[in-house]
Amino acid sequence: MPNSKKTPATPSTNYGANPIVSGLGEFRKSLDRDFFAESEVTTRWDKDGVTANLTLNLNCNLNLTECLFHLNNGNWGGFLVESKQAPKFERLVRNLTKKNEMPLEIAEFCVNFKDTSLIVSKIHPQSIPDYLGAILPEICANFVHFTKGLTEMPFEIFVPVFLEPVPQSNEQSPMKPTHKGYFDYWGLYFESNADMDARIYDVKNKKIMEGDFLLLDY
Repeated sequence: MPNSKKTPATPSTNYGANPIVSGLGEFRKSLDRDFFAESEVTTRWDKDGVTANLTLNLNCNLNLTECLFHLNNGNWGGFLVESKQAPKFERLVRNLTKKNEMPLEIAEFCVNFKDTSLIVSKIHPQSIPDYLGAILPEICANFVHFTKGLTEMPFEIFVPVFLEPVPQSNEQSPMKPTHKGYFDYWGLYFESNADMDARIYDVKNKKIMEGDFLLLDY
């Protein structure tokens, strides 16, 4: 979480340039080790010109099922259910934030597995560090259902998607879906769809359906 004792940052005067984030090398090494991956981290200024948005892109040479197996054994991602500490990923983001003057946000977390890609988007401040440890077990719990009874793996999984726009309270506030937005609807892309349109996965009812959805853009 951003350190509230820091002097408030002023908007960047060089909005077109990417922010320089200290400590990214060490941060990437930890991601590589914890997620069995080769990671890429890109940075860009948020619309406020103050916050540095980070997109994490992890290339993992394993299938999703293999990583979920290691997740359940506590060996992938550093998410230890029994631990009294915050999850490893949340601590990594917190430590990275402490090394920088500007506030940081994880805008997108993407893992490219051998058989699919999982893309998790930010829905409110610090939502990815706060919820990633709960999202991944939910992927595991719904695996049979969103793979059509283990008959077809989607080549992309978007978490979350929204069926209609969520109104903003004012121009400065982000779009705020329900507090359990990550566990309502996901977007799925299947090779078998001739039109390549996405399908919506209803997490609560464990079923795939058609319809239009919204992806948040930060």
